[in-house]
Amino acid sequence: MYNKWIFSAAILCCFGLLTGCSFAVPPVDLLRAPSVTADLQEMRLAVLEQLPAGAKLTLPAHFPKGTAAISEVDLDGDGLNEAIAFYKKEMNQFELGAVILSKKSGTWEKIAEIQELGSAVHYLDFQDVTGNGVQDMLVGWSGGEEVKKELTVYSFPDGKIREIGRNSYSELVVGDLNNDQVSEVVLIQLDRNESIAKAELYHYLEGKLRPADRIALDGTINGYTQILLGNATESRKGVFIDAGVGAHSSTTTLLVMEEGRLRDVFGGAKAKDGGGIYNPYTVMSEDINQDGIIEIDLMRQPPGTEELPMVAVPWIHSWHQWDGLDGLKRVHDNFYDFSAGFRFDFPDGWHDRITITKEEDASSGSFLFEYVGEDRKYKQELLTLAYFPRDDKQEKERDRKDKQSEIVPLGERNEKTFIALLPTEHPKLPEQAAKEYEKLRIDPQQIRDLFHFVH
Repeated sequence: MYNKWIFSAAILCCFGLLTGCSFAVPPVDLLRAPSVTADLQEMRLAVLEQLPAGAKLTLPAHFPKGTAAISEVDLDGDGLNEAIAFYKKEMNQFELGAVILSKKSGTWEKIAEIQELGSAVHYLDFQDVTGNGVQDMLVGWSGGEEVKKELTVYSFPDGKIREIGRNSYSELVVGDLNNDQVSEVVLIQLDRNESIAKAELYHYLEGKLRPADRIALDGTINGYTQILLGNATESRKGVFIDAGVGAHSSTTTLLVMEEGRLRDVFGGAKAKDGGGIYNPYTVMSEDINQDGIIEIDLMRQPPGTEELPMVAVPWIHSWHQWDGLDGLKRVHDNFYDFSAGFRFDFPDGWHDRITITKEEDASSGSFLFEYVGEDRKYKQELLTLAYFPRDDKQEKERDRKDKQSEIVPLGERNEKTFIALLPTEHPKLPEQAAKEYEKLRIDPQQIRDLFHFVH
């Protein structure tokens, strides 16, 4: 049965689990939530009654399918949800645990309790790793920043808890990598002192979660910025590993499962040495165009900016998808200015035909997008994006009108006004270049559709 997460943000704050709320909240305060049904109230009271003395509810740090202090999940396949809640002892901050309750004959009863040593619950998920069609519980226990975490996997045959796997990890992902309706576990191990890293594949076999394969990773990284399991193509899943290297750079590794083993799509060498995806700044893979497939970001310099210092380059983000073999195919380009808080998606055709010039100071900035053509002999303005303090709006717009540009308002954010400027003069280009330039021009509505505020 699909996981049912039952607490709203307001109720969580009552539990003392949201930023700015006290951790040690008296049990009576936990129940002061509006619009709570009698059944939910009964379940919560039952959970609180089963907590050990001096224990308070706690939240996992990573909860892939939502965030809740108490989860309702069918763990034994009987069609009825169990209630699962994690706790932490207040007197001894290294005592953690969980209570699991089931409703029998109209009354909530504790059917299992887990006790562990650690400082926090790092991870919680419910997936079918045994292949019996029932969700198992995966819990990551953390002992602190400097020690490895430990994943414990629990199954509930016949309504009784059974531990089927226990392994240390640095990071992890869980999901169905080979489309067989059963989830695999991938544990990432990183030893920065020895500069060694590896990915370990686990699957369920003969009553236990057992190692199926392992593959070496780059151990010289600073750490992982993101590990994401998602669609690498329309029909295949992959594990996207984004990692920090050097002062501010990053690498991306893509692992897929083939014939029961892991494969590093871009090879095992260090990315900067030609064996993978390297970017001058930290980037993270994502489904940028909302097509259901994860894209990998490849930053590139616009033509004519090769002599600029790295920090001054207006980098273009070129998003690629795995081609299903050992390469990438480009699907989308865009430009970000994170300090100003916007993204501009490129129209089709702009990919290798434009350059960007940026000018910014403490309160305002402009970004000139120019057509350059295939041979880079000509330049012609296509668009300028600009922002400035809201109080300067009338003066700035008057200056822009004097320059014979059509002004396209884009909105306001953080006390700043954002506009686009479209040239109204005819291009001074040779005939062939002028034809290509005209194909790349965009109208005000297209600009509004392609411009997005971020964060």
